[in-house]
Amino acid sequence: MKSNLVSRLKSRRLDIVRTIAHIRQEQVEVERNTEWKDLGAQQRRYAFLADLSTWYDAKLKQVDQLLDRITQPDRFAWRKPEPDTVRAQDYYGKEAFGPKSAPRKRV
Repeated sequence: MKSNLVSRLKSRRLDIVRTIAHIRQEQVEVERNTEWKDLGAQQRRYAFLADLSTWYDAKLKQVDQLLDRITQPDRFAWRKPEPDTVRAQDYYGKEAFGPKSAPRKRV
């Protein structure tokens, strides 16, 4: 199961890398091609490709993080906090969290 997931993620990563390379090649073509009838169309096309490239970069980062998490499980294992861990109340002081309400008296 794990090896199947890793192979699928590696395949997906390769697809994303190829797509990013293609998008960047298209960006270069848009910059080189000066024969646009509408300069605004060229700018919109370039902005679209830049946004698309940014989106795929984020997806590549997510796949890389997931591959790291799967292939190195000890690195991301759940660990109990150390006993000397600073708690928020110790750092900010108890008064920062407001006074405790006094218990209500029954009538």
